Amino acid sequence: MVINLFLDTVFNSPSAASNMVLGRNSNGFTEWVNKKGLTFKEVQEKINN
Repeated sequence: MVINLFLDTVFNSPSAASNMVLGRNSNGFTEWVNKKGLTFKEVQEKINN
């Protein structure tokens, strides 16, 4: 599947963005992973502590 976004797209939550990319319901806090393998949730926890 190819998704082309021709305009900047703002999502209300990480899950809304991951739902669109994956084409199914998902938890964006655990689906999004950075280059180091940390989930969005883990990165947020490190920033907030």
